Amino acid sequence: MAEFKIQAYVANLERYNEGSLEGEWISFPTTPREMERLLSRIGVESVENMSIPNDAFFIANFATDLPGDIDRISQFDSLEKLNYLAGRLEEMDDRDFARFTQALHQRIELPESGIDGLINLTFNLDQIRLQPEAVRVNGFSLRPMLPEERLYAYGQSSQLAMQTGSIGRLRGDMDWSGDGFFTSWEDTNSDLKTDAFKEEFNRLIGNLRENESFGKMLQSRRAIANYGMEHPESAFSDRYDAEFGFRADSEKYSYLLRLNARQGDYNVYIFCYDRALLEEHMARAREGIRFITPEYEELLRIPDGGKIRINWKDGKTKVDTTCRYIDDYHMETTSRLYHISEFAEIARQKGAVVEPLTPVLNGERKIPWNRVFDGSMDKIPGKYRLPALASEAFQERVKQAMRVAGYEFDRIESDYGCLRFDGDTRMILIFNRK
Repeated sequence: MAEFKIQAYVANLERYNEGSLEGEWISFPTTPREMERLLSRIGVESVENMSIPNDAFFIANFATDLPGDIDRISQFDSLEKLNYLAGRLEEMDDRDFARFTQALHQRIELPESGIDGLINLTFNLDQIRLQPEAVRVNGFSLRPMLPEERLYAYGQSSQLAMQTGSIGRLRGDMDWSGDGFFTSWEDTNSDLKTDAFKEEFNRLIGNLRENESFGKMLQSRRAIANYGMEHPESAFSDRYDAEFGFRADSEKYSYLLRLNARQGDYNVYIFCYDRALLEEHMARAREGIRFITPEYEELLRIPDGGKIRINWKDGKTKVDTTCRYIDDYHMETTSRLYHISEFAEIARQKGAVVEPLTPVLNGERKIPWNRVFDGSMDKIPGKYRLPALASEAFQERVKQAMRVAGYEFDRIESDYGCLRFDGDTRMILIFNRK
């Protein structure tokens, strides 16, 4: 069972309007009886429903130990929705709860906002792509690369290098013994290679070679292999001699590490970037590469780094090529840079047809989303409902009518007609209050 804190400070609205804040904290998930007792203690005698806003009480404050996205919940949300969310979390296993909290921590942009989005997130955890957890030491964070980041751990064209803020590349090997560290540096943009960058890069190398928290990964080929195997999500493939990819970040710079433990190869490549420029470019690149007609009608999109096959008019010639995103109007193929309209014109003139070899991006290019909860109060399962309090006058009218019918009971739990008799016996009735 997941452990967490979600609390609301529920206050009497009438007394607040009179200048007095009278309320109590309540933890979720809760029960109708617990909510009934709280409302009674703060002087709320009758509630038409548990929706917010209403004229009887209001949520004055929230408290939670969930990370990041408590701002998705507002004082105008329903307590029943809050109870539903808390109930869903309480029933999660450790794996799903960890994914939920990590999504909040990383502030994943969801297809819908507010508490409805949080509730539906609990049904869509397998749809969310999360960043691996990072290790933070001495001003650096280190984590396995995401698949999309691996594209930037190789040499880039001059256009991509400028777009991404590439500074340069370090290449190194561990000598025949596996314990050496011989490196060379290649500039990409010397204007970005400031003294501040050089000082920070040297500190990073020192931490990667000496700090236990980073596995001393650059101390030897054996250390590379061990750290990679400890983080299997960093492997570029499932081959025994796979390359491993990690991303290190400081406040200003990003470092993409491509590593392998093969004797006789270069074992270390570190590609250095201006972090803001790299992240800005990658955010745009997630929209994909457009293929259009000369009239700018969009035919399809493929992800950055995706592959296409160009089928020529003769029906025999086929050319396969990898495509890279430059900006919304430019892309690179293996052979050259194109404006997307120029590519469309050439394809039409030569009678070429583009066939995607990697999955195309869907029209919305957003998280696949199963909207189990549509926000309607009547869609909240009964076990999470918090029935409204029945007024004393209404209770008396119902009691009199039930006594005439030969029933005795001690209270009405809600205006919906949940009657508690002696012991645990219950009867559910629907009353018309008119």
